[in-house]
Amino acid sequence: MIAMGWTLSLIQQGLASLGRLDEVMRRQPHIYDDPAKLKPATQLIRGEIEFKDVTLTYDDLPALEHVSFRVPAGSSLAVVGATGSGKSSLVNLITRVYDPQEGTIYVDDREISTIPLDELRQAIGYVPQDNFLFSVPIRDNVAFGLLDEHSSQQRVIVSARNSTFLARNSSRANRLPLFNLSVNLDNDPLRALREVSDDERKRIGQAVEVARLSKDLEQFPQGIDTMIGERGVTLSGGQKQRTAIARAIVRDPAILILDDSLSSVDTGTASEILAGLREVMKQRTSIIIAQRIATVQNADQIILLEDGRIVERGSHMELVALGGRYTAMYRRELLAQELGIEPEVAAGVS
Repeated sequence: MIAMGWTLSLIQQGLASLGRLDEVMRRQPHIYDDPAKLKPATQLIRGEIEFKDVTLTYDDLPALEHVSFRVPAGSSLAVVGATGSGKSSLVNLITRVYDPQEGTIYVDDREISTIPLDELRQAIGYVPQDNFLFSVPIRDNVAFGLLDEHSSQQRVIVSARNSTFLARNSSRANRLPLFNLSVNLDNDPLRALREVSDDERKRIGQAVEVARLSKDLEQFPQGIDTMIGERGVTLSGGQKQRTAIARAIVRDPAILILDDSLSSVDTGTASEILAGLREVMKQRTSIIIAQRIATVQNADQIILLEDGRIVERGSHMELVALGGRYTAMYRRELLAQELGIEPEVAAGVS
């Protein structure tokens, strides 16, 4: 009887979840492929990104105003600023979660709205601050980034902003402004994770090394094959983020976006991760969203956002020499590190 009651409770929860999913799947997207505009690529995306006088508003409130910058293919851009300054809005535009009200965005000199959504998003490796991990071995969580390389009969739909859910009806799922990863699922959603080739296993190992996760794995009872709980409950915050970074790296994306995804990693480890990324991303474009300047000092280009506008730009040394807002932020961080307190507290001390 107890088991029956537990089963009925699960069924009720499942039906409620199914109802919410159905509501989402029926929504009409704001972002979609316009056949009249599409211009399929003649070559793979290289990763050059350019914003020209871009403005984005949410409910008539400006998130970005007249933003212009260019990121050459294979280079790195760091975006720093306080919470609410517009950093994540840049990511939403690059991944076409939203389209700007004004201005134009180009990828490889192609207007972004002319690039098929699947083509654009499959070229992007995106690591959000809040990552979703499955209750499967760590290896399978990393291998999830490889799913779009397998032949596709059905789709795994990965939400780039609000964790992850699976959808089996591709005709409806493709209408959502989410990341589409192609995979032959048949009757087992995670079967493809257990069918990786020797080459893919090697790539998984390399991604784990770059994400500085290998030392942690040595402490786990079964190493990379250790099972983790739902949403990675058995991992620390830093381990979760490094697992998600490895998942993005293993895809070998043309564009890698770290959306404040090093916030739970100490400064030393973050620097090691970024050093490893510079090696594997030599011919790729990296965009690093951060609040800590210490993690982005080696970026080729840094822009400082404030209230949706670019107020300063340049390399780390150029911005420090400028003696403006960036310099003040950097000095607060150095003081906070020396005192062992948060930078926000250091602002009051200084």
